[in-house]
Amino acid sequence: EEEKSLSDGSIERRRLSYDEFTAEMRPIRATLFRASYAYVNADTDQDSTVRGVWSALGVPAHSFMALANHQFGRRTDVTVDLYRSSNYYGPLFAGTRTRAYEFAGVTKLDVVVNQLLWAGEKYSLKGYAKVDNLLNQRYYENGFRSAGGTFLTGLQVLFK
Repeated sequence: EEEKSLSDGSIERRRLSYDEFTAEMRPIRATLFRASYAYVNADTDQDSTVRGVWSALGVPAHSFMALANHQFGRRTDVTVDLYRSSNYYGPLFAGTRTRAYEFAGVTKLDVVVNQLLWAGEKYSLKGYAKVDNLLNQRYYENGFRSAGGTFLTGLQVLFK
């Protein structure tokens, strides 16, 4: 249980309940699978942010993550990452007061490829490419629409 003092002098109590289940396996040495499910109950005893809403805003009750990573030889690896959350309420200022708006859950698939380009005694050079939101899903973060599918590439210098 968590307590927070409010501006009117009252105290808000949150009953946070959190359960997470994770599984990981390596069917072969070069491959890793990981999955995780989380449930969060962020109910409060006061509707301090939005009248009539008794839960912390911006917190989805259910979320799921799955990751697959495969190493191709010594130089290249590929990671595929899937994230899914349930619908959640966020604050939305409308007119003269804040209201709760139900945002759709997020489904996001990312793919990252890493390639070791050069390795020396003092440092090594890696190249990477990432596609974020590969499914080009529309979702919102803190009330703002997030970018659709994006592509990022770059170089990374690793010092030993």
